[in-house]
Amino acid sequence: MATAATPSAQPMPSRFAALSAGPARLILALWLALCLLGLAQSIGPIGPGAASSGSFTAAVQQPEASGDDLFLYNSIIDRLRIGDAYYPATATLLRDNNYPLRPFLTFRLPTLAILLAAIPGWFGTALLAALCAATILAWTLRLGGEGVPERPLMVASLLLLGGSITLAAPRLICFHESWAALLIALSLALHQPNRWGPSVGLALLALLIRELALPFVLLMGSAALWQRRWREAAAWAATVALFAVALALHAQAVATVVLAGDPASPGWVEPGGWARVLSALREASLLGYLPVPTTALLVPLALLGWYARPGANAMLVALHLTGFAFMMTLLGRPQNYYWIAMIVPLFLTGLAFAPSALSHLWHAATPGRRSPLAKPG
Repeated sequence: MATAATPSAQPMPSRFAALSAGPARLILALWLALCLLGLAQSIGPIGPGAASSGSFTAAVQQPEASGDDLFLYNSIIDRLRIGDAYYPATATLLRDNNYPLRPFLTFRLPTLAILLAAIPGWFGTALLAALCAATILAWTLRLGGEGVPERPLMVASLLLLGGSITLAAPRLICFHESWAALLIALSLALHQPNRWGPSVGLALLALLIRELALPFVLLMGSAALWQRRWREAAAWAATVALFAVALALHAQAVATVVLAGDPASPGWVEPGGWARVLSALREASLLGYLPVPTTALLVPLALLGWYARPGANAMLVALHLTGFAFMMTLLGRPQNYYWIAMIVPLFLTGLAFAPSALSHLWHAATPGRRSPLAKPG
């Protein structure tokens, strides 16, 4: 296994290093356009009660109150611990806290609540922290094994820590997106074409905790099909089938506790464009602590870094981040900004690869000029 290079070693390779001038200029133009689009649009807070430091991180520090999502999830767990059944307890608490009960997706899948109700609170907190640590370690080892030099590797690990530690705050133990996002990140770190079992298992668990993991599972299955890895593709298809069965049973159980007069959700189709993605990332990550314009620049730069990284897994990460971000331009209401937490652990890690990406891209786009990071003659 390759080891991390010393600071004086040649820079990490980049997909952009071998590009011809035309494609390199197109990528540069698209990247600049995305930066300018973000700068031109308003990136104000979109969540109710958002703080300037980021409403997601601010919510972690605030006490629970009736009507708050975390209060709701913890109340459900408390009811399960005293012996109540999940669906009747959830229906009662949704009504009491003025939440919609229709369609059935307004009820979270019971997986996480049942798990946390079965173990002591401190153990659940320890499990979430262990998942966070395992994700950071797995990606650090993977990137180091792929030859990422020492300094970019250290930056990548720190960025991954910053992206993960917010989700692993003790108060977020009941937050479904925290578990699902970290499970997906770990699934990607462990994925190998010839050893995909752990990756599939982790993704299935993420999917049974939060249905927002479905786009990731579909991406992984499509990639396996594209590369004609038939057994792996069948495993991803089986994952989707198991989820479909679980979701059908979930819908049936919800139908038994919902009353005709219960309120319905207004729906989740509300296009918000690129501005919504940038605002959501500010509110659900440490970007909320930085000046607003930096988000418009750092987010496209992080994507560029992931697309530049060689290797199948880096491309899967880039496609996962891009696909979920695009989905959020079309789906979700402003109050659903926290959905973006599904891609927060890995997103900003791409900044560690951005200097090399920009250097090689500029060199490819301007023939005759030597990139300062390019390998000498």
